[in-house]
Amino acid sequence: MNAITVEFDKKADKLRIEEQGGWQSRHAATTHLFLEAFRTVRPSLRSFRLMIFTGDKPPDTMDFAYCRRNGQRIAAIPDYLFWYWPEIGVPDYPDLIKQMLRASASPPSSDRLFWIGNPDTHPSRSALLKLAAGRNDMQIEGMGWQGNGSLPSETRLPVRGGFYSLPDHCRFKYLLDMQGVGHSGRLKVLLFSGRPVLVQDRPWKEYFHDRLTPFEHYIPVESSLRDLDEKLEWARSHESECTRIAHAAQNFATQHLTRDAAVAYLRGGLVERYHG
Repeated sequence: MNAITVEFDKKADKLRIEEQGGWQSRHAATTHLFLEAFRTVRPSLRSFRLMIFTGDKPPDTMDFAYCRRNGQRIAAIPDYLFWYWPEIGVPDYPDLIKQMLRASASPPSSDRLFWIGNPDTHPSRSALLKLAAGRNDMQIEGMGWQGNGSLPSETRLPVRGGFYSLPDHCRFKYLLDMQGVGHSGRLKVLLFSGRPVLVQDRPWKEYFHDRLTPFEHYIPVESSLRDLDEKLEWARSHESECTRIAHAAQNFATQHLTRDAAVAYLRGGLVERYHG
């Protein structure tokens, strides 16, 4: 079980946090976010006990998780990346966003569609590598990771540019976001890129996903990827629309996907459930 149990005894004014399992720095980052949200609304909350699932596919028994499927009663909350993810080279989320915004101000140096990631976390990722093999209009990179899931040590395909940071994605004119084991934590970051993002449909969605509108904030792609070529061709033939989409996505991100906005969202969720 990958979860954090949080118990608040209002009468004694005591908070207890217990970890079960955990992967990399997810628990530490999630605890930081929770405490930032909790401390300002603490006086207004009643006693409660809740469980935050920190894995990729939450069971229905959890109260909060990083993502949810349609029909689940779980509340989706901001994930660990809003604080940090040092194992992949993100020591501070606000600093990452500043880097993304700086990189977005420069025009792309490549007009290709770009994606890089571990092809083993979902079958559609392996299918994408096969679809893109030998093509010049896409740069799709498959890579492996060190045994602890930190920065890459070996690749499944030759990575042409070596390691690509998230700000490095802004070198490309079009970006693709793919589902993984559960949600894709990088989507929120790509929305800061100032580039049109093609987003593969997926069952596991983050708390902000339903506030995004297809062809307003992103270009939708079917889960099977069968329309990926069609959508990429649409993007290439609708440059003004793509510019508008990229700007709208970046505006959404700067308003709703900062760390402060994430803490405020989590704070609102605590008040909604446990006020009294």
